[in-house]
Amino acid sequence: MEEKKEILRLIKQYHQARNYLHYESLCYIPATTHLIKDGTPSSQGCYMNHRLEKKMRAERCIQVVEEAKEHIGEEYYTIIQQDFMFHSDKYWYLEYYSKATYYRKRKLAMQAFLGYMSLFLEFYDE
Repeated sequence: MEEKKEILRLIKQYHQARNYLHYESLCYIPATTHLIKDGTPSSQGCYMNHRLEKKMRAERCIQVVEEAKEHIGEEYYTIIQQDFMFHSDKYWYLEYYSKATYYRKRKLAMQAFLGYMSLFLEFYDE
């Protein structure tokens, strides 16, 4: 169950990153990272720099999760998507697998996904 909790945590951060980028796309963010001004941490330059860093972390989070498909395989990624990202019908797998085969593949998919994501966990923790 620890694997499932960790995947749910990562997928939650993935959805938060997508929502954040959607919100930020409605706002103006300069395309430069050279905004730091001399002065207090509350200066406009520091604020904009913080927003740029947060935007870059969100983009990286989304990129890493979506690149997992290439590294763990489409079949395993589909299982992760259906079970954790889309919250599909509970029995979506019956069209493709027997119950035993599904649970075996699900366990392998979770291990593969977490193995890949463990390389990038530092990007998810703020």
